[in-house]
Amino acid sequence: GKTKIEQWQRLPCKLLEEACQREGRPRPKFKSIGKDKSKYLYRVILQDAKAAKRGTDHDIILVPNTGVENEEQAKEEAALLGLLHLTPSLPHERKLPEPYKSTWLHAVEAAKQSKKEQSKKTPTSSKPASSSPQEQQETSTGSGTKSAAAKASTNLTTATSYVSKAEKRKQQQEKQKERNDRIRKHEAVRMANRDHAVFLSASCRKQIEALLR
Repeated sequence: GKTKIEQWQRLPCKLLEEACQREGRPRPKFKSIGKDKSKYLYRVILQDAKAAKRGTDHDIILVPNTGVENEEQAKEEAALLGLLHLTPSLPHERKLPEPYKSTWLHAVEAAKQSKKEQSKKTPTSSKPASSSPQEQQETSTGSGTKSAAAKASTNLTTATSYVSKAEKRKQQQEKQKERNDRIRKHEAVRMANRDHAVFLSASCRKQIEALLR
């Protein structure tokens, strides 16, 4: 499953390590999060440049939205997500070997399309739309054998709409605020449309009762 690279090329893991070094971040941490049904999946953790924030809710945790049948590919795709988060505008395709060059270009284009769609509407979640399980399997895996070769993915996205615990908490707070705003608006409409109490003097009440008889 080893990818052949030219002397001037770099694998995504190496490019991500260099990007972290430029920003003063520690080396990225990769961890296999289990092999299920012949699918490999890796998680990458990018810690903050400030030592005080490392190992806290500010750690960036990225996991691809689907597993693949090649372990090297699983790790390198996690690294591609890291590059997409830290340096989305850099032309990494100039140094990446195939199939990661194609995967990177697909991911960059998908990110651009997602931003265009979000600018046209106000979504409740920033989670990218993912393909169906069948499409994910067809585009992200190889021939289906245990030693399947790495293959370009056309649907590489993160598995969650947030990249850190701090961002997750912020999204939850925003959703709670939206719910509270809807409740307050509904209550305001209800109060505005309720029947108002009318107070009458005893003499006025008797006159009205006499007219209604």
